[in-house]
Amino acid sequence: MNKNVTDTFHITELFLLAAAFNAETLFGLPDKKTYQLMGSEKFKEAHESLIKKEIFTPDGKITTGGAYVIRALEFYYLSPKYVRIHNVMFGFRAEDEDELIMLMEVEDGTEYRINVISKAFVLKLLSDRFPLILREPKEEEKDFLKEEVSYLLKKELETYEPDDNFMNMEFFQLGDTQEKVTYEQWLAFTKDDELIMVDPITDKYYYAKNYYLMKWISRIRRRHLMVNTYLASTGGGAVPINIEADEITSMFQQLETILIEFETNVMPNVEELGDLEFYTAGKAKKAMDAYQDANAKVMEIHSHYKRASMLVIETLNEMMAADAMVAAQIIGKLRI
Repeated sequence: MNKNVTDTFHITELFLLAAAFNAETLFGLPDKKTYQLMGSEKFKEAHESLIKKEIFTPDGKITTGGAYVIRALEFYYLSPKYVRIHNVMFGFRAEDEDELIMLMEVEDGTEYRINVISKAFVLKLLSDRFPLILREPKEEEKDFLKEEVSYLLKKELETYEPDDNFMNMEFFQLGDTQEKVTYEQWLAFTKDDELIMVDPITDKYYYAKNYYLMKWISRIRRRHLMVNTYLASTGGGAVPINIEADEITSMFQQLETILIEFETNVMPNVEELGDLEFYTAGKAKKAMDAYQDANAKVMEIHSHYKRASMLVIETLNEMMAADAMVAAQIIGKLRI
């Protein structure tokens, strides 16, 4: 999957692309019928725009780049669940996949950017956009996850206007029927240096520990099978393996650097080499056979690094959920 899909697309362009897999709706987007009622001209303009963006050829065929975009959009469409944080929406592939699809609104309800990103990079991406994640936890927060505020404070908070440093988080789990669809929403903001989280569905207000917030966000990154404990068996008991936060964070940063190098330099150059006429025209069959074998090995190495990165980030998740001060240390270091 191409990681460098960064073009923005108008809603009508996205619906044209979705027609390739017979989708009439896309999660988080306005109703397609709204634009159909405006007439066919809107979709003609969208088609012309997609040609300019080299998604379609002038004669209507899908380009290689276009195929990447359509495939990413199809994964988004087929996602069994979605997470929306403000104007950023995440769709998921199979539970054991290391990647997810991000659809980001860049202009109010009209233009969107679609990206395929590694789950390992989600925390960094979100902390850059939402500084609340980087809030320094208070000492007393280690004694609770969340606790309901008093009646008087709740009444005060009902009319409180938080600053820009707040988060609106929504979780949608789809089902076979409407009855099986589940929805959860949380608002998070600070007041007088206290982290407040609100459940609008039940109309309950809570003091929250920073890592209750982090635990919610970790839904975006977690696999179905979590690495929940890190124990080594010795005889009849289990002994904990001590992992320093600085060491595991440094390990993640090094893996991240390697993955970025692979995805921005190594893999594009490998693909470009494979497209040279010298190879594609059959002028060097032996060389081409060797190239294909080498290419497979490069992709295998990339896959190993990605899986190592995911194991490290899951370890970080567990450390952050277990200890507030350790989590602050990890978040601070990842910010560098």
